[in-house]
Parts: sequence; structure tokens; C-alpha cells
Amino acid sequence: MSFDRRLLLTGMAATLAGGGITMSDADAAPGFDARIALSDKALSIAYRVTNTGGKPIFVTNKLHRAGARPVIDQDHVYSWLEGNGRLVVAKIMPVIPRDRSPTNLVAPYMTRLDPGRAVEESLSLPVPVRPYLEYHDNTPLAEDVAASSVEFRLGWFLPPDGAAMVSDTAFGHKVDNFRNPPGRQARYSELRSAAVGLQVPVRRTRAMDRG
Repeated sequence: MSFDRRLLLTGMAATLAGGGITMSDADAAPGFDARIALSDKALSIAYRVTNTGGKPIFVTNKLHRAGARPVIDQDHVYSWLEGNGRLVVAKIMPVIPRDRSPTNLVAPYMTRLDPGRAVEESLSLPVPVRPYLEYHDNTPLAEDVAASSVEFRLGWFLPPDGAAMVSDTAFGHKVDNFRNPPGRQARYSELRSAAVGLQVPVRRTRAMDRG
């Protein structure tokens, strides 16, 4: 793998700086459609993102599984059960808990979408769904609960003018990134699907409630 992780983590730095998409960037908001379905064996999500703006954007759609042999897995997502019973499934920048100070930051790999370009993907999660959050204890417990609805989220960045665009490979996949110019930061936001009412079995874990 030749991809420079320092470049990748510029996106993390932008997120931690608190940059959301501003009203002046509203014309850059991507087109987004997600379809969520449940069978006896799996929760399935298919989505499409289209760059309807006039500048390149980057979507955080390539999460990787860490370990001795890291891989980018299209079915690897962050997920948690909220207090209202909603199961959130997400490919986003992971939130660092206030009581944690990790020495190794984790960030998704990304896909660049030039104006007018789109990416369409799908994922499948076996049921019961096992919630997973970065920087948390995801140990499963011996009980299942039922979510009452499901929502899908996808993160995206709008780089500032003058950002350097980079493409490379990671774990056998093409990945894209950018480098912020001095004194400027990318803007980060998340696309959210409409919540779909589904009774989804969820395996309880110690970190399943994000709050």
C-alpha cells in the first residue's frame, strides 16, 4: 500500500475543527437516494450519490476493517441504536468520545466525485445487526433488541479552492483524497436518508447506544 495516511487524516483534522457545510455552499449539496430493505437474513441498503454542484466532492464510502490483514469492505459500516429506537447505519467520519484520546486516528478512505459524476453502491448486514462504533467496546452481549426504524448516513467533504487532489491505491482499491492549502479547511457534512419503519433485530453490545 503506497497511500499516504497523513493525507487521509487531513479530512479528520477538518472534521475535528468543526467545519460543516455553510449556506453559501448549499449549491454543492449532492443528490442522494437510499433504499433500505429487510429480509429474514439481512438488512440491505442501496444508495446513489450524485455531485450536482460545480466543484469536486469526496464521499467517505470506503471504510476498512483493521487487523493483521486490513481490507476495505463495502459491507463494513458504523452502526448504533439511538434512544428513540432508530438504528443508524453510517459511512461517516467516526466521532471521538470526549473521554478518549486515541493515539491512532481512524478515517474512511474516500471516492472523489467531479461535477456531474455519481457513485452507486449497496451493502448487506446479517441480522441480527451487530452495532459497531470506532473507539468503543463493541463486545456483544447475550440479548437482542428490536430497532423500530432504520436510517442511512454518508459523509462528504467539500475541499477549499486550491486543494491538491490525490489518487492512489489502498488494500487493492482505488482511493481518493485531498490536501488542504495553508490556512484553509475542507467543509464536512453528512447526507441522511429518510428513516424507514422496520423492525430490525439488533444484537445488544456495550457500545450500541451512542446517545
